Amino acid sequence: MHLRWARRLKSLGLAGLAGTLLASGGAFAALAAQGLYIGQPLVSPWLDAGELGELARLLENPGEAAAFIELLQGERA
Repeated sequence: MHLRWARRLKSLGLAGLAGTLLASGGAFAALAAQGLYIGQPLVSPWLDAGELGELARLLENPGEAAAFIELLQGERA
């Protein structure tokens, strides 16, 4: 899950920005998760709502979010 989203963001050129924003504070990750929950119906024509829900749950968990941030900021993505 982490790796799939990290690769997707990297292919869009957004991995660095997303990693920086998420690393800037734990509150942003929780806020981003809530935004994903709210935005699911709007982006469902382009992205699977289930995948967005998984990403939101990942961002709500501090340990999972930290691992995801490392992927975004590292060369492993």
